Amino acid sequence: MGGGNPTCVKKEGAVKRRGFTLIELLVVIAIIAILAAILFPVFSRAREKARQSTCLNNVKQVAMGMMMYAQDYDEIYPTAFMPDVVGSIAWQTLIYPYTKSMQVTICPSHSFDYTAAWVSPNNLNEFGNPSTVFKVSYQLNIISTWNWTVWADGPGNHYGPGGRAMSQVQSSASTILFWEGCAPDGATDSHFWGWNPTPSPCQVRIRHTGGLCVGYADGHAKWVRYSQVTPENLSCVPGSYTHPGAADVDFH
Repeated sequence: MGGGNPTCVKKEGAVKRRGFTLIELLVVIAIIAILAAILFPVFSRAREKARQSTCLNNVKQVAMGMMMYAQDYDEIYPTAFMPDVVGSIAWQTLIYPYTKSMQVTICPSHSFDYTAAWVSPNNLNEFGNPSTVFKVSYQLNIISTWNWTVWADGPGNHYGPGGRAMSQVQSSASTILFWEGCAPDGATDSHFWGWNPTPSPCQVRIRHTGGLCVGYADGHAKWVRYSQVTPENLSCVPGSYTHPGAADVDFH
């Protein structure tokens, strides 16, 4: 066997991997935070717009249900509560034969669990089952007392359309029949403009980017800004008035 130097085999070492430095990690985290700050409000607005669209569709169906109810009851709009032998039935249940769903009376952005000692157990909850507790998202306009509005011809000549004959509404296309609220009915304009020293919403709910969905006495529905609603929109009879006005807010 021949001699000689043994063959040297060079072993290649493993490639050394370089990790992120602390500064690089902080930069990445900062970028993600900035992107999140930009995108989250966009996603939130998009989500609320989708809810607003669903709410407006609900209001349209409720308004049409009220129109059909009125046609069957001598052209009289539903009243806030109808007495039965064990209490009172709210208008949401009264129009159920026409809407065929209690879900359309609930806004996806907010609802209020309503009950009272005089509420009949024959009211329907969101599942269509009899209950003394039911969800409220829309408030019927039965205004008869004006605390914020001074009418030139006196308050007695002005009232909301709820429970009244269609013929009493002089401009059904501009008179609000119901709005987004946390009680079945609004009996005074304080239910809309509040009891504070300056107009501020109380039972009304401005849920959708500074505005709310309303149903009109002619059966159509639309989204309006809170500041755009005037006493004439809440009265069956227009007239001259003084009112302090209200600012736009986002009040749930």
